[in-house]
Amino acid sequence: MLITGVSLFLARTGFGIPGQYLAILLGNISFQLLMCWDGLRRYPDVFTVLGDRKSQLSIDKQLWRLNWPTLALNLSGHLSLFTDNIIISYSLSPATVVPFFITQRLGMLAQTQIQGIGNATWAALADLHAKGEIDKFNARVIELTRLVAVMGLALMVAIAAYNPYFVKLWVGQERFAGDGVTLLAACNGFLLGLFSLWGWCFSGTGNVSKITLLSALTAVINVVISVVSTHFFGIIGPLLGTFVTFTTISSWCLPLLMQQVFGTSLKQLFLAVSQPLLVGIPYGFVVWWIARSHTPWGWLGLGVEIGLAALIYLVIAWLLVLTKSERYQWNYRLQTLFSLIQR
Repeated sequence: MLITGVSLFLARTGFGIPGQYLAILLGNISFQLLMCWDGLRRYPDVFTVLGDRKSQLSIDKQLWRLNWPTLALNLSGHLSLFTDNIIISYSLSPATVVPFFITQRLGMLAQTQIQGIGNATWAALADLHAKGEIDKFNARVIELTRLVAVMGLALMVAIAAYNPYFVKLWVGQERFAGDGVTLLAACNGFLLGLFSLWGWCFSGTGNVSKITLLSALTAVINVVISVVSTHFFGIIGPLLGTFVTFTTISSWCLPLLMQQVFGTSLKQLFLAVSQPLLVGIPYGFVVWWIARSHTPWGWLGLGVEIGLAALIYLVIAWLLVLTKSERYQWNYRLQTLFSLIQR
């Protein structure tokens, strides 16, 4: 709310784009300060551990061992995901970056929400691992993998089908980069949500070095394939490079590492992804056909149709993907959540 309010105020007073970035900066600083205040209020003895210097040195030493692998992992991730615009600009033209970026924008927003599942649960998974509850850890990983797959498909299917209308209403049809960019961006967003969740399992448990080499290798291969693909196939090149790297390397290397490090069942991991896909792919074709058979009525109609497309898939997945015991468990969780909200 602070970011939105300051953004509108600065835009009205003529600060332009720098004003928008200033609003984001002020909002983020305020959020971090409030988090620190709330944390110290809840846990006032948080700094007492600093008094035990011997144990603190041991913790520092362990953390320092993670610095270089974590840096390498972050650099690899940035190299893979943030060089696409540079490749497009260099290989095609700077102007081509605009439709390339805009066409992916709605999918990027959904991708952030999908990755948020891993961001919100890694600490709890790390806690289970630290306590030695490996069976429960793996059970939660499988459950979260299925949740990410279902939520990812619900969002990406709807966005892939209706993205042309969104771009047309937003900035005009001439800024739409094509269905190829839309579909590849949706596929990559779905896969990235899964890989992000699995990657947190390693980062959160101090095993980041296990995936550093894989991340660096996939980053280099991704960039090489992206450059070559852009030369031959044009604007879809960077997305094609990411998709090929994801499907040929990450999709099997990460599960194998999950099995080796945590003992995660490959069969259960495969079923957690494949079952939502078996339902989602044919459903996606139906939604695509419906979306192409008419034009939604303005922003309201577009929002309603996207929402219905995602909601219907969630209902289908609830009935066909989740087992009876899983539905019971989710019913209990939702009831508990609603009762907490009412209080």
